[in-house]
Amino acid sequence: MKLMLCLLAVMLSAAPPTQPPAADTAVREVVRAYLDARDRADAAAVKALFTEDADQLTSSGEWRRGQAALVTGTLASSKGNPGARSISIETVRFPAPGVAVADGRYEITGGGNERRMWTSFLLVHGGDRWRIAAIRNMLPAPQPGSAAPAAAADATLVYVGTYTRGKSRSQGIYAYRLDAASQTLVPVGLAAESPNPSFLEIDRARGLLFAVNEVDEFDGKSGGAVSAFSIDRTTGKLTLINQQASMGRGPCHLVLDKSGRYLLVANYGSGTVAAVPVAADGRLGPASAVVQHTGSSVNPERQKGPHAHCMALDAANRFAFACDLGLDKVLTYRFDADKGTLQPHDRPFTALQPGLCAQRDALDGDRICV
Repeated sequence: MKLMLCLLAVMLSAAPPTQPPAADTAVREVVRAYLDARDRADAAAVKALFTEDADQLTSSGEWRRGQAALVTGTLASSKGNPGARSISIETVRFPAPGVAVADGRYEITGGGNERRMWTSFLLVHGGDRWRIAAIRNMLPAPQPGSAAPAAAADATLVYVGTYTRGKSRSQGIYAYRLDAASQTLVPVGLAAESPNPSFLEIDRARGLLFAVNEVDEFDGKSGGAVSAFSIDRTTGKLTLINQQASMGRGPCHLVLDKSGRYLLVANYGSGTVAAVPVAADGRLGPASAVVQHTGSSVNPERQKGPHAHCMALDAANRFAFACDLGLDKVLTYRFDADKGTLQPHDRPFTALQPGLCAQRDALDGDRICV
């Protein structure tokens, strides 16, 4: 009998503290007040519902920490993602005195932003009222073989190329998710390890990313490289498909032609430009065309020789323009999108102001902007 009583005492002491029905009602009322305040865009009312050190993890992966960030992010999200919001609290638990956890379903309908997710509120009691200390919104995980949740599939992925050389701690290409409501970039992390991926090009239709590898040696030979990756739209991770020589040292820029079959690459170190074939699955082939620039300009520190810095194509995909920093020229080539060839145009270049050291050119209708 004594043993049974001891066990019963232990069980009772481990049980979560009970709360009167009024506490359950009060917690649910705070959640209702939160939804009402954000619908009214009442910043003061939203702020009053949170503790000073409250935080939130949104369904897009964004962290909001502190009252100010929560108020700003909450109101920006409501404005940027219109629609009717509803929160249905299914359970309220009290794991400790003065602490409540409310779990439920959060839905956004209408406004072109349908979303259904789980939500959890952590509340603490202080003084004479409950306040929100944390919110966690979670999209349901996709079943194996099923499509990703709409918010994850449709979220805008942003990729950043870096330099990995010298004292840099970077490892390659990094991914972020763009939270349009709060206009912030949410870090996803390292998408792929790659040496000096200093410029990136994305083919959204095929889910491909291309990067220059701005190095002076590749595969045991002098020159840089071009890398092709497939994009995992759910995780943001990149998977290397293959690499090819860029046909010059220090590739610094590339552009995908309008047909999606060729990358045009500018090699800064050697002053060459090249066309690299791209297969339907993103696999790169050996260069189909290579052109060596020659000459110099007036700046003895930067213009002793050619430094191809940028490639651009006209809207008709017939002409390629190479901006060369070392020559103070924009060179013009006839581009054959069937054969991947580059041939000097009848007017092979346009001279720029000596010493300008132009680095980029872009097409604006029928004008070249340098």
